[in-house]
Amino acid sequence: MTSKLDGTASMRKPQKHLMTPGVPRPPSRGKSMSTAQVQKWVTSVLAASLIGHFAGGIVVGALSVPRGSSRIGLLVIAGILGLIAVGAFRILHQWRILSPWLLLGLLPASVGVYLGFWA
Repeated sequence: MTSKLDGTASMRKPQKHLMTPGVPRPPSRGKSMSTAQVQKWVTSVLAASLIGHFAGGIVVGALSVPRGSSRIGLLVIAGILGLIAVGAFRILHQWRILSPWLLLGLLPASVGVYLGFWA
């Protein structure tokens, strides 16, 4: 409210970007997530990134050993761990495990094979 010089008060039109006391906030129009959904996403991303980093570390370890069966074995283990990482993500979201996205788990091992044998 503003007051004029003559002492009368006039009402101003409320502005949309400001809070008006006594008027509740309108419900949000966007899709909001429940606490359980947020926990599911946080858990699945944490599990996939943790196992994925472990697979990447195995690849780095495989690249540090001389060529031979130990390098191949470590790259196979890295591929299995990558598949487990993507599978854990899909299981935690209760999606079907077998899908083309599962091939994403072979990415660390395939990069290791390329760097270890062809580069």
